[in-house]
Amino acid sequence: MTQPPRPLLLLLDDDELWLRSLSRRLRMEGYRTVTFGTAAEALDGIAEHEPDLCVIDYLLGGDQDGSDVAFRARDRFGDACPPLVLVSGTLEQVPTDRLRPFDGTYGKDLDARQLVAEITATLTSGDRPRSHSRLRPIDRRDPTPTGRFRQKG
Repeated sequence: MTQPPRPLLLLLDDDELWLRSLSRRLRMEGYRTVTFGTAAEALDGIAEHEPDLCVIDYLLGGDQDGSDVAFRARDRFGDACPPLVLVSGTLEQVPTDRLRPFDGTYGKDLDARQLVAEITATLTSGDRPRSHSRLRPIDRRDPTPTGRFRQKG
């Protein structure tokens, strides 16, 4: 009997060390990963790889941040957009309106095991969005008939 493919996670961060570390940890937990260091590459990667979930850093260097990527992904892919998770070391500094396109928000200060558990819960939960209890909540989304999530309003 053939097993279904393991979930594919797209990771976007300009910090190569963090990217390699998170990718390695997620692969140890049974996920497949593709990694990107720039916003443009990641948006093309979503179209090419059709990931089950995207993990996006906020500060990317250059002229775009993680929210720009998330807003563009939601516009470009609509209801087919995979869940988007913000993982940032500067989460408390992100303006509230910039959290809106994300299905979950987590700080890089979370223990790696807990971060993987939160990513897994966001991927498998119908109760999105999830936010770490120490951090600000983000607006709820309505489920679409396909099971994907979209912005209210």
